[in-house]
Amino acid sequence: MRKVLLFFVSISIALCLEAENNRFPCFGYAIGRCNVRRSPSTKSSIVFEIEDEEEVQVEKRKGNFYYIYAMRRGWGWTHVSNLQLGETFDDDDDYDDDDDETSGQEQILKNIATPIANAFAQAGYGKITYTNYSEYSGYNIDVELKRNVSIPISDILPGAIYYRTETEEITDKDIFNQWRRYIKNTFYWGYYGYEIELVNSSNSQTIYIYVKQEE
Repeated sequence: MRKVLLFFVSISIALCLEAENNRFPCFGYAIGRCNVRRSPSTKSSIVFEIEDEEEVQVEKRKGNFYYIYAMRRGWGWTHVSNLQLGETFDDDDDYDDDDDETSGQEQILKNIATPIANAFAQAGYGKITYTNYSEYSGYNIDVELKRNVSIPISDILPGAIYYRTETEEITDKDIFNQWRRYIKNTFYWGYYGYEIELVNSSNSQTIYIYVKQEE
């Protein structure tokens, strides 16, 4: 009887630990040098590697793979054996601000927007000129380019899906009170429960990047 009781207790503890480890998003730490792949499969191509004990953001789990974000390299999938899961954003002091209960969500949106901004800045010989976060409108990054470039978001974030493009002809006055006409383009992409908008116009070489959670 005692052995049976101990067995059920051990099973209960294991289930509790498993449930705790499935709280996402959370931090993860690489176990050795690990491959990060384009999709959750060992047959998928490797997009980059993470180093031993490197800290990453773990967004979710699919089968035997975690979907992670690595600083300055972007998103990808790595096998569950490659990571030791840590605290959730809500548990960590760096993301627990009494004045901002959405700081964890802000970090997720920032981690999606930043690789896009960096890719456009590098390709267009430009620079990031503005960043902003709002609980209602999401995360915004402006990139001022020296040349116009076009990059599919799926090339930057594997798994991103293109939805549509909206084109609008706008007529208004400039700072010299002169009427002007230009074309505004908004490109809509979906990314694992998040919406990405890229906005540019024919009268400017600045691209505006907006990321928010899908409604």
